[in-house]
Amino acid sequence: MSELKTDKNFERWLECMARGVLIGGSLGAIAGWFLMDIQRSLLLGMLIGCLAGVTMKNVKDSKDREAELNPKIKPESGSESEDKPSSKSKPKS
Repeated sequence: MSELKTDKNFERWLECMARGVLIGGSLGAIAGWFLMDIQRSLLLGMLIGCLAGVTMKNVKDSKDREAELNPKIKPESGSESEDKPSSKSKPKS
C-alpha cells in the first residue's frame, strides 16, 4: 500500500514540476521577446515555474488531506436540479 502511495506522490511531483517548468518557460520566452535577453528570461521563467510547481503540489496535497478529513462534504457539481423541483416532471392538468 505504501508503495502505491509513493508512486502516486512521485507522479504528482512530476506532473506539477513539468507543468510549472513548461508554463514558466513559455512565459519567460514571451518576456524575452519584449523585455530582456531571451536566454535569461527563459531560465528565470523555468526557475519560477519550479517554484510554482511546488506550490501547486502543496495546494493539491492540502485539498486531498481536507477531503480525507471531511468526507461528507461534496464538491458542487454546478447543477441545481437536485435542490429545486423541476416543473417539467409534473404537468399541470
